[in-house]
Amino acid sequence: MAPLVATDTDEFRSMITFRTSTIYEMLLSLGALQHPSRRHESWVEQTNAVLPQDVLDDLDFLYGRFENGILLMELAIDYPDHHDVDGFLNWVEQLSVPQFLFYVLGRLATPEEMARLEPNEQSLLSLITHAFQEVSAHTKRRYRTAGYLELLAEPETFKARIVRLWRRYWTVHFKEKSKACHETWDESIAEKSMALSRQDAQEFVRKLSGKSELPEQIPRGYSTREIVLVPSHFGPPHLMFYGYGSITVIYDCHFTEQRREELGKLEEDIIAIGKALGDKTRLRLLKWIVREPQLYGRKLAEICHISQPSVSRHLRILKEASLIEERPMDNHIAYEARRGEIKNLSAQLMAYLYEQEQQDK
Repeated sequence: MAPLVATDTDEFRSMITFRTSTIYEMLLSLGALQHPSRRHESWVEQTNAVLPQDVLDDLDFLYGRFENGILLMELAIDYPDHHDVDGFLNWVEQLSVPQFLFYVLGRLATPEEMARLEPNEQSLLSLITHAFQEVSAHTKRRYRTAGYLELLAEPETFKARIVRLWRRYWTVHFKEKSKACHETWDESIAEKSMALSRQDAQEFVRKLSGKSELPEQIPRGYSTREIVLVPSHFGPPHLMFYGYGSITVIYDCHFTEQRREELGKLEEDIIAIGKALGDKTRLRLLKWIVREPQLYGRKLAEICHISQPSVSRHLRILKEASLIEERPMDNHIAYEARRGEIKNLSAQLMAYLYEQEQQDK
C-alpha cells in the first residue's frame, strides 16, 4: 500500500474526477436486496413485492456466491457509457470467456495472460500470487470458494445467468426507478466538489475512500493516474476498485460533509460518556445523584466514602460528559442528573452504531 502522500498536491488533485453511473447503481441495488441497511428496508420490501420469483432466485444464487455481487461489478469498469445499461448488457453478453474471466476475477492479469489461464484452482492461485506482492490468507480463501471454482468450470453458464438477471431486473423494475437517482447524484457531486475545494485533496480522498493508503496498482508496474469518485444510493460506504493506473471509489451519496462532522461530534460524546461511566466511583456518584436530586459535594463524599477533592474531580468528569449539572442551592452547589441526556444514551449509541453500519466497509 502506498501512503496518501504526494510531492505535488496539485498533481494529486488533478487526478480526481467525479462521475455518475446508472450501471453501478443498478448492480449495487441488487446487493441491497440481499443485505438491506435500515435506510433501504422500505425500498427492499416494495421491490421484493414486484420482482418475479425467477429474478429473486437468480439473485440469491449469483450474489450469494460473489460477495453480494461486489465481485461482479468490475465487468463495468471499462464500459464507456455508464448510463447505457442496455448497451452494457449486450457488451457483457458478447464477451469471450477469457475477457469475462478477466473482469470477474478482478483484472489480476492482462487479458492475454488471462487467456492462458487453466480453469482450475491451482492455476487461479498462481495468478493471484503473481498479481500481489503479498497474498493474504483472506484473499486466498476468497478465490478458493465454491463460487469461483464453479465459475471456472462453467464460465459461459454463469455469464448467461448474470446477464439474464441484470436484464430482467433492469427491464422489470430498475429502468424506471433509476430516474430518481440523478438529482441526488448531482447534489452529492456539487457538495463534495465544494468540500474538495476547501480541503487538502489527499485528506479528502482518504476520508471518502475510508483508506489511509492508496492500494498498489495491479498488475505490477502501473502508477496511479486517475481517481474516479462515484456517488451511490445503494453501495456500501466505501467501495474501491483499482488496476491499470485507475482507482474507482464508490461512496454513499447521502453521507454529507455536515453529517460527517455530526457523526464525529457524536463519536466524541459517546467516548466522553464511556470514560465517565467507566469508573466505579463515578457510576456510584451518578446513581446517588439520580436517586436524590440536589445533593451537594460534601454529602456525596460522605455517602461514597471519598475525599472532597476526589469527589470534585469525579463530578467534573460527569459534568463534562453532560450527565449532571450544577444548581446553586442554600449557599451550596447542588448536583442534578440530566435525565434527558441519560435516557438518550441508548438512542445515541444506536444512532452511532447504525450510522457506522452504513459507513464502514
